[in-house]
Amino acid sequence: MYLTKNSTGNNGPANNHHNRNRPWLSGGLAVLSVTNEDKAPGTQEDKGEQTLFRDDLRERVAVLEQKLEEAYQEKQKTQERLAVVMTELAEYKVRLEFLEKENDRLKSR
Repeated sequence: MYLTKNSTGNNGPANNHHNRNRPWLSGGLAVLSVTNEDKAPGTQEDKGEQTLFRDDLRERVAVLEQKLEEAYQEKQKTQERLAVVMTELAEYKVRLEFLEKENDRLKSR
């Protein structure tokens, strides 16, 4: 409990009638209620804006997740195509090597 000088000048418990103009002496609740009353009108608007902002962020995250999944799928397809092309390239190198050897053998005859 807060102590304040009473009318006799002695220290005693804080009385509400002495603290009406000094809410900081009557306890934390008075300070909190004044602070909350000051914020109350904008609180609903702030919550509404926060909700809209949060919903917007959720939508954006969902879109980005979808794009990420599509990019991953495209990457997988590209890697598969690259593997096929590299296999074909190795096959063509072997064929080319064989044909060059065959060509050299036929020239030397």
